[in-house]
Amino acid sequence: MSENYQQIKQRCLVSRTLYEDTCFPANATVLFRQGPYYGVNWKRPKELTKKPVFVKDGAVYYDIDQGGVGNCWFIASVACLFASSHKQILTRVVPTDQDFGSDYCGAFHFNFWSYGKWVEVVVDDRLPTYNNKLIYASNSKHAEEYWCPLLEKAFAKLHGNYDVIDGGRVHSSLVDLTGGIGEMIELKDKISEKVLRDILTNCRKMNSIMGAAIFNLGSDPGQREIKQDTGLYEGHAYSIIDVQKVKTRTGSITLL
Repeated sequence: MSENYQQIKQRCLVSRTLYEDTCFPANATVLFRQGPYYGVNWKRPKELTKKPVFVKDGAVYYDIDQGGVGNCWFIASVACLFASSHKQILTRVVPTDQDFGSDYCGAFHFNFWSYGKWVEVVVDDRLPTYNNKLIYASNSKHAEEYWCPLLEKAFAKLHGNYDVIDGGRVHSSLVDLTGGIGEMIELKDKISEKVLRDILTNCRKMNSIMGAAIFNLGSDPGQREIKQDTGLYEGHAYSIIDVQKVKTRTGSITLL
């Protein structure tokens, strides 16, 4: 039977060693399914930052910067949880009983909904870097904050490796983060503007968690993300944190 976080923490503190996760090792096997990845060095936060912190002054949605893996679907879902009414869910996913203080042991834990139940995923804090910079998720404004890259590592472990989470659907990761029921509405089904507006408004009233994505429309298949005239990007996912009906000179418009 595998150890839980508290057991691992106690064992490491007694032995005065830092945790190394043999189930999700710090090597190329957890980065990509095929081919080597040269120049990667695995480092702990204390090797990258003088005074790392798990959460700095409370986690906020702009803590999250997507890195070198195409998991904006997951990043957008995490950002959705920052709405004030959903912070209790975020606390369940990202427990606050861990930091880099006196009881630091090199292990961190997170909770995800998987196959009908909440499961704890424990990872060590060795993170893939290139030229002393994190390859994947980070916080560009507060480089000393590490809850986001560690959460991403735990999510990659849950699914097998980092490569597996390169591409996905927002509603799928929302299920992993909430245990709720996910639903996707495809605009290519020619749903009327009124029906879509009513759905979004009702979801907001019911305190539903929402996200959106623009699939690659094929204008340039070789390019992952393409900027549209609206300023939004094809091949990218977004968080919807509010739905508001705004009056204009010619009537009203619904803004996300």
